[in-house]
This record gives sequence, structure tokens and C-alpha cells, in this order.
Amino acid sequence: MRRFLFILTLAARNIRRRPHRSLVTAASCGFAILIAVCYAALTDGLVASTEKNAVLMDSGAIQVHLPGYREDHDFYLLIPEPERVERAAARLGMAASIRLYGFALAAAGDNSAGVVVRGFIPEREAGVTRLHSRLAAGEWLGHGRKAVVGSKLAARLGVGPGDEIVLVAQAADGSMANDIFTVSGVLAPVSAAIDQGGVLVTEKSFREFFALPSGAHEVALGGRALGRDELARVTGELACALPGLEVMSWRQLFPVLARVLDTGRASLYVMLAIIYAAMAIVVLNAVLMGVFERVRELGMMRAVGMSPAAVFLMILAETAFLALSGGLAGLALAAVLVVYGESHPLDLGSFAPGGSSVAGIAVDPLWHTRFEPRIMAVSLLLLVTVALAASLWPALRAALMKPVEAMGYE
Repeated sequence: MRRFLFILTLAARNIRRRPHRSLVTAASCGFAILIAVCYAALTDGLVASTEKNAVLMDSGAIQVHLPGYREDHDFYLLIPEPERVERAAARLGMAASIRLYGFALAAAGDNSAGVVVRGFIPEREAGVTRLHSRLAAGEWLGHGRKAVVGSKLAARLGVGPGDEIVLVAQAADGSMANDIFTVSGVLAPVSAAIDQGGVLVTEKSFREFFALPSGAHEVALGGRALGRDELARVTGELACALPGLEVMSWRQLFPVLARVLDTGRASLYVMLAIIYAAMAIVVLNAVLMGVFERVRELGMMRAVGMSPAAVFLMILAETAFLALSGGLAGLALAAVLVVYGESHPLDLGSFAPGGSSVAGIAVDPLWHTRFEPRIMAVSLLLLVTVALAASLWPALRAALMKPVEAMGYE
């Protein structure tokens, strides 16, 4: 133990003797971890926000349909007993929302557009998605012939809260369905389908308008956070519990979006590798130059009895001190910036005034960071590991010096 403490004392003394080189090495380590943690927090925040918009704003975590419905959206392909799906979801601790879809023509004044009318029970939908929180204007669905419309559809029809639209469609019994609905609210961007042609109404209004007394086209499930592995497990359990029905997770429903998010997470590791590789080059150069500047001194240490292992450990201890001190300083600054970014997001709305989307899912223009203590701990551990790895060769050169040659070095 005394020997080890002696080596640490020598390492600390050597760091103080060369303050400029020590400061450069520590600063490079601090800057590397600052950039790495901030980039990870921004990437994690963007991925989490996009996934949240896909799951919580529209699709739900899992959807159940009759086989073949997703391919052609046949109005008559109805789940005969949607209550069975609700019971299966409840056993797994998930909320369920019955949804109905129908094609119609919407008109307001001289403007018209083809739309998809979605009917649901607002209270149950609120347990699965957060559509009600995406209102840009007006109010959520209430009693009577009320409708909430997508943002681009509202602009195309020239309507806003309080205006009326006429819906015309073919009812389930073959008759002509037509009625007047009052626009109670307009949604902020959610997804391409809802934004351009979505008309949301209550389940009761939908069934009366389309003369559809029973059944459901879709049952959306949510209400609890599911990681990737748990999502696959729950989806499989539901599929086994609901034979004859098609059960799919949001990752299966939106494979392009899932790949984009997975690629975003993978790019994080590539970026971290680049950052730490650049830092390793700086550390390698600093430690190697420090060894060359102390050749005679190291030779003297060897001549008075210091073992090669002690010299090797002394160089590594110097690097560890600098990496830890610089890393902790950079980590503290990064933590402050990340926590600040959680409550004060970057507003990217000016770069995309019309909104932006990924695979048809709207991306929030407010870019939040995401504070993850685990990422910070791993970043610091990785920083010290890379710094020590970069100093192995210079430390080995110092340890293998021959005392006579080193003391004669000019």
C-alpha cells in the first residue's frame, strides 16, 4: 500500500510540475465528455419525442384488427366483439380504445375534400393516446354533432372552431349518409393522415351517421410504457390470447419509423467513437511528449531502484488523474446544460415553418434534451478507459527505458 501511495504522490507532483501540458490534457478530456453527453442527450431527446408522437399522439403502442383490414380498409371488416380485446388488454394492465373509420366527403362553403372520419369514445382514447393535448385551437370533442379536424384539412376547407362542415358518405346499410357537424377544434400537426384528412368524432356520432350499430375496425392499446423487449412480449401474448385477430405493435405498423429511430440511436455510438478517438489522439500526444521531456529524469528513477512496473503505473496514474479531473469538470458543465435543455428546449420551428415529419409522424419543433444519469456515468467510465488505453504505449516506453541510455539522453 505504501508503494502504491508513493507512486500516486509522484504522479500528482509530476502533474503540478507541468501545469500547461496537464491543463491541455485535462481540458481535452473535459471537452470530449461535454460534447459526448450533450450530443447523447439531444439525440435521446429527439428519438424519445418522435417515438412519443408516434405512440402517444396517434397509433397507441399496439393495434388489433381483423386480418386484411389494414390492406384495403374495407368498411365491413369489423372486429365482431371488441370487448374481448378490451378484456385481454386489461389482464395485461393496458388501456384500450375502440376506433371506427369511414370515408366521407367534407364540404364547407365552396371547398371540399375527401376525409377519413374516425369515431371513438373520448374518455377511453385519453387512456391510450394524448390526441386531446394536441389542440391548436378550440376545444376537444363534446356532446352533439361536434368534430375535431386536422390542421391542413382545416386550412383547405377554410374552417375553424365554431364553423360548420357537411359530411356526405355511404352508410353501412347502403343509404346515403349526410349531416352537418360543428368544428369544435383544430389539431396541431400529428401525422400526415390526420393532418391532411382527419375528422374526429365521438363513437355515438359515428354510429348514428354511418348506421353502424356494433363492431369496431380497430382497437388501440396503450396506457403504460413498454420497452422494446417488453413490447414484443406483450404483443405476442395478446396474439395468443386473441386467435383470429391481427395484433401488431407500433414498430410493426411503422417499420420505416422504427428503423429511423434505431438508426438515430446507432449514430449516437458512431459519434461517441469519433469524439473519443479524437480525444485519445490528444492524450497520446500529450503523454508521449511528457515522457520524452522526462527521459533523463525517468532514467534517474530507474537507476536508484524504481522498477519498470512502478514507472508504468506512475504514467498511468498521471493520465487517470487528468482524465478524472477534466472529465468530472466537463460532466458537471454537461449536466447543467442538459438539465437546462429539458425545461428550455431548442425551438427549431423557424427552420421549418410548415412543420416537419419523420416517416409521416410529426416531429415536435421544440427539441428537448433528456437527462440520463446512466449515460453520464458510462461516458465518464469510457473516457477514463480510453485515456488510459491511449497512454499504454507511452507508459510502456517509459518503463522499458535502460537507465544508462536514458541518463545520457540529450
